[in-house]
Amino acid sequence: MTAPVLLAAFTAKIHIIGINPYVLLPDAHLQKLFAQADKEKGPIPVHGTLDGHAFIQTLVKYAGHWRLYVNGPMLKTSRKAVGDHVSVRIAFDPEERTTPASSTGGRAENQPEGGQDPGISFPFTAEGGGALHQPPEERRSDEAQRGTGHQIPVGHGAFRRA
Repeated sequence: MTAPVLLAAFTAKIHIIGINPYVLLPDAHLQKLFAQADKEKGPIPVHGTLDGHAFIQTLVKYAGHWRLYVNGPMLKTSRKAVGDHVSVRIAFDPEERTTPASSTGGRAENQPEGGQDPGISFPFTAEGGGALHQPPEERRSDEAQRGTGHQIPVGHGAFRRA
């Protein structure tokens, strides 16, 4: 599939909301983008340039406005900061976005094939049962016997020390 032609360039001021820098798109460009994406709701994958530097990003609607968030790498390559004006070119990105699965099948790189490290003891595992797999009443009893020091509810908002 051929990528859509980039929209005409526009200039926008970099704003910030919380800790997140962003630019607002002019309404005419936003409408063209909606037409390219064939939707006006939900996140819209986009690509383009910010002051001539390519980016791949997601356009999102937040607090009533569609925002193109300008992440750290985008700011760094453009050599711009909040309050500066930037030249933006943007279009819908039809490429499928997926995150590749880990080659380790979801476990940490340094974790052994069988799951947990045999040198570490975890009292609350699915295999070994433990307090996390017991009804709350039994769990409270176990905690009291082990003397965990946690407060244990005894009814009507009262607590006793284990």
